[in-house]
Amino acid sequence: GVALEQLWSEDSTKIAITKYNDEIIAFPDREVSGVFDIVVYDVNSMTEKTILKSTATEYYTIEEWVDNDTISCNKYTPQNGELGSIVEKKDVKIS
Repeated sequence: GVALEQLWSEDSTKIAITKYNDEIIAFPDREVSGVFDIVVYDVNSMTEKTILKSTATEYYTIEEWVDNDTISCNKYTPQNGELGSIVEKKDVKIS
């Protein structure tokens, strides 16, 4: 799948990415009509874990790593085909 954003943890063992999910159509008039889920890939175990799934009404972007096990994300509520402004900041524990 397509990855848009990527951000390494401070200890370089994990990378947070936004991974394209075309099962949900949030922006029907755009070339990229789906949404992006927040996924963390663990380099040591070579595993991938979806930590936030975007929906047609809730969309997430990566803000920063708070620590090596917590990522801060921005939540949006898209309307009328536009992303809109941040409605909430959300810290998510990875493990």
